Amino acid sequence: MAIPAIAAGAAVLSAGYGVVAGEQASADRKKSLRKQARAQDDAQAKAPADTASAERQNAIAGRKRSDIGQLLTDSQLLAAQGIGGIGTRNSVDPQRLKLSRASLLGG
Repeated sequence: MAIPAIAAGAAVLSAGYGVVAGEQASADRKKSLRKQARAQDDAQAKAPADTASAERQNAIAGRKRSDIGQLLTDSQLLAAQGIGGIGTRNSVDPQRLKLSRASLLGG
């Protein structure tokens, strides 16, 4: 006789726990929804300022143009000084690159 009473008590406790857990889950869900709504409101309030900032940055970027002539002149000056480029004074000697040498390293 005691076993059915224990089983009934366990069922009541289990049901009680289920109700408490459900209430907690519901409260957590409501809290999350409030946070989400607050974040959405903040994003919508900030959107016009972000749009204006992006438009300003695009306008600034649109005004900047590369000076192709200056880039070419700079490149020619560097090449004349032997800095960079193929075939300049500081480049690798083509004769040293030939592989028909006695050693594996070309020496």
